[in-house]
Amino acid sequence: MALTTQDVLDGITQIHKEIPMYGHPLWVAMVEGSWNFDQSQYVCKQHGGIPLHNHNYHGILYRICPDPAWREMIAEVAYEEATGRLMSEGVSHHRLYLNYAKGMGLKPEEMYDPPYCAGVIAFQAYFTSCLKRATNTLKIILKVLEKSNDEFTQSESLNERHYGGLTSLNKDEIRKKFGDKQVQIWRRSFDVPPPGGESLKDTADRVIPYLKNEIMPHISAGKNIIIGAHGNSIRAIVMHLQEYTPEEILKTEIGWCEPWVFDFENGAVSNLEIVSRPGSKSMSHLPD
Repeated sequence: MALTTQDVLDGITQIHKEIPMYGHPLWVAMVEGSWNFDQSQYVCKQHGGIPLHNHNYHGILYRICPDPAWREMIAEVAYEEATGRLMSEGVSHHRLYLNYAKGMGLKPEEMYDPPYCAGVIAFQAYFTSCLKRATNTLKIILKVLEKSNDEFTQSESLNERHYGGLTSLNKDEIRKKFGDKQVQIWRRSFDVPPPGGESLKDTADRVIPYLKNEIMPHISAGKNIIIGAHGNSIRAIVMHLQEYTPEEILKTEIGWCEPWVFDFENGAVSNLEIVSRPGSKSMSHLPD
């Protein structure tokens, strides 16, 4: 069913209610005088993604908009963005932002791949494991998003793979006790567990049903969610969402502190973006 004009306006109003603009770190830092040049460059990259890519959005909006008057306004905005002939002395908004970026000491290619900024997305649900490191990480994220008072759901189903008799031993101790060959089997096999522990298959067998039954309904309802979990429980989620075989998931690396951002359309994954830490090369990679 097509959205009405009022549906769109109500949606925008709700977003503004959920994002406390004047409590945003950008505004706070500017008022306090702690805002620096590096942060200004970062914001330039973030905003730069809008005029460089929003012609795609305008086309979609024009196609699905049921209101002729609004379609006319969308067409005018798209024309101005592309040509600058209505308000910007014939300079496209694309070019204006590239000029702005140059003044900020940024290269044009840096503007075509802006870093992901979670702060511009309103999240409605949060899930994590029952282990402290994942829970504390989610609490830090919520604090940055100014959502510290929001409730989140914990489940043992999202816990890290249980390593049984290997728990509390470091890698050198494990290799010395069991040998490199056996350790490699435990690390790189899909269904061979360590003594008293879980294989990746065992982990997936508890993670995936929880994902299907408890998390996916929120996504189907159009909510933006955050899952704070662990390398192997996240690997199980990736396996399901990407429809990977056991062989493919074993070749998949989940980088430390690197969000995997999934977009969905009609209940299926439409896009995946892996966000590396600023200034660092990504440690994640997908199977060949």
